[in-house]
Amino acid sequence: DRWLDRALAPGGAVHDLRYGARAWPVRNAALARKSLFVDGSSMLLAQAEEAAALFQGRPLDDGQRRAMSAALASWLRRAR
Repeated sequence: DRWLDRALAPGGAVHDLRYGARAWPVRNAALARKSLFVDGSSMLLAQAEEAAALFQGRPLDDGQRRAMSAALASWLRRAR
């Protein structure tokens, strides 16, 4: 936590590129300081969407994006 104390002023923001349980220690420390916390699942999902769009040769439709988001959420719940 010492690095977080030095790096984060109260009311700041943290984007930890880890996701799931690996991000929890930093998440808990950031939230205890009343800071915004975002884990790496949003970046992982954006990268997966872009890769799938490139593979298909077209952007994903809303249903595909929702399915990918649901699959990631399900995996993260099981990975606890």
